[in-house]
Amino acid sequence: MTATLGDNFLEKICQKIPLGRLGKPEEVAGTVRFLALDPAAQYMTGGHCYDVDGGIAMTAA
Repeated sequence: MTATLGDNFLEKICQKIPLGRLGKPEEVAGTVRFLALDPAAQYMTGGHCYDVDGGIAMTAA
């Protein structure tokens, strides 16, 4: 997905992410798996947004 983006552009993006890197597919998949299968998520209902973004949403002004 990022193959067409230049290294300079990706570096600038990563500098803005508190964790300093792009997320991995398995990190997003882990959240989906938890919500779909984990008994701890059974009482959760819709209307929520789970940011799996390395903390960048917390830095938006």
